[in-house]
Amino acid sequence: MENTDSGDNYNLTNSGTITVGTGSFAANIDGTFTNNGVITTKTITKTNSLGGSYSNGANSLVTFIGDGDTNTDSYTITGWATTYYDLTINSTDGVTDTFVIGNTLTVNDDLTVTAGTIDFDGRQLNITGDLVMGTGSQVLSDTDAMNGADINVSGALDLDGESGDKLTFKWTAAWALDVSGAADMDYVSFATTGSAAMTLNILTGITVVSYTDAEYSNAVGSANPIDASDGTCTDNNNNVFWDFGGSVIWDGSDSTNWSTDANWAAGFAPESSADVLIPDCTSISAPHLTEPVSIASLTLQSGGKLYLDGYKPTVSGSVLNAGTIYLYGNEDLTGVTNLGIANGTVEYIGTGGSGTFNIADFGAHPTADYFNLKINGAAAETFRVQDTKTLTVAGDFTLTQGVFDNGTYAEYLTMTGASKTLTSSSGRTIDNLTVTGSVSISGTLEIETDLKVTGTGSLGGAGTLTILDSASISQKDSGAAIDVATLNIIGAHNANIAAAQYNSASVNIKNDGGTGKVFTGSSGTYTFTGNVNNRHRVYGRTYRIKLKRRF
Repeated sequence: MENTDSGDNYNLTNSGTITVGTGSFAANIDGTFTNNGVITTKTITKTNSLGGSYSNGANSLVTFIGDGDTNTDSYTITGWATTYYDLTINSTDGVTDTFVIGNTLTVNDDLTVTAGTIDFDGRQLNITGDLVMGTGSQVLSDTDAMNGADINVSGALDLDGESGDKLTFKWTAAWALDVSGAADMDYVSFATTGSAAMTLNILTGITVVSYTDAEYSNAVGSANPIDASDGTCTDNNNNVFWDFGGSVIWDGSDSTNWSTDANWAAGFAPESSADVLIPDCTSISAPHLTEPVSIASLTLQSGGKLYLDGYKPTVSGSVLNAGTIYLYGNEDLTGVTNLGIANGTVEYIGTGGSGTFNIADFGAHPTADYFNLKINGAAAETFRVQDTKTLTVAGDFTLTQGVFDNGTYAEYLTMTGASKTLTSSSGRTIDNLTVTGSVSISGTLEIETDLKVTGTGSLGGAGTLTILDSASISQKDSGAAIDVATLNIIGAHNANIAAAQYNSASVNIKNDGGTGKVFTGSSGTYTFTGNVNNRHRVYGRTYRIKLKRRF
């Protein structure tokens, strides 16, 4: 200890080690006490009302250890000395003793809490080095203990609780923890009984945490999402920019851009390891891709929507679609190989101009390629079934606008589902159709090449089925039914309409122009149970027509 007389003021400097133990270091000085060494004490106080001050030199250390009496005690460590170089709290009584930050605290190097309970008391802490809290430390357990606290750490953050005794930060009003360096957190709890969020910004690296639970923690200012995905952590909801390894959920709160962090509930756009969930988009914006994306899996809930907008999605796992996926038709879909066909709709919308688009084959399924499939492009756009890619639809098929082309490669549209609907706008044609399930026609369905109704399949409904000039019904099994409300057989047919029973209420066999177009029946019996209107030359002696009503 060195005493320096400066006029009427007396200055003291410690360059060695002062160990007061469980007593208090009390200064009676009107000058400056400068600590350049080590002080170990219960508290640092001033014993008089003189105007003396306290300062810590570089590389100095102050350690607060409490009084060791095993009682519950509280000490204010910033009553007189508010600036330290290295500061350590290492209570001899452990967490029984509480050390209160009673004023703004500046630590020019590291703050280390080895043992004892710290009460941040809503104060500002400025730590130039690291903040380290070990397994013997704790935070005041009051529900509002962290309210208003503003902790700034220029170095690293190391929070280490232990099993059964997590480091627990509680609050009912906002507070902030900003870390410029890296962070490591194990056995930590961020908990509130209110709805105000705490701000957690970690500006360096990827923060990997374990055995940590959090709620109302907003880490959106961090360099990367807080990685809590190891399976040991708990998401207690309302966290932003935390990755708990579950679904990354779209909320569309900023825009329609998939790649915008603010559009996701977690505060970050999905990465390649993410399981993505898109909820009902009735009251929120639906996501649109603006670049190629890679994710682990994709789930659209009922009402969920996703617009690919020409960009390539890569999904390494399953695609479970209970909503609607919209495609232009020019997307590279080689990265999607497991589209679920239990429900949901895929709708081709084109680009609003002209051109030909391929209808994608998402991979081999034992029963179908799509559940519901809708074609709804511009009138001048063509949507083509690819060569050797028979198109099987387990749900509804809707042809609203655009040309559906499954004739170029003579591929069939096969509908397999029970109680499904085929909707076609007037003037839209399908080249080849196979029905093995039960399908109702809504609107007008025109067959340009061939129709097959096989097994116990049925093609009915309140709409109209038109077999165009030279098109065929090449197969209509005995157990199958064609009972659509109106059946039109138009133009020339040379033994290409299967001899079978047709149960439509209204059957129109008619010429669409020219007496040379003749309906020539196949061998067998045609049975029409409804009204038949014949405006055609019917020719042939090897078949019979039975009329249940009138011809």
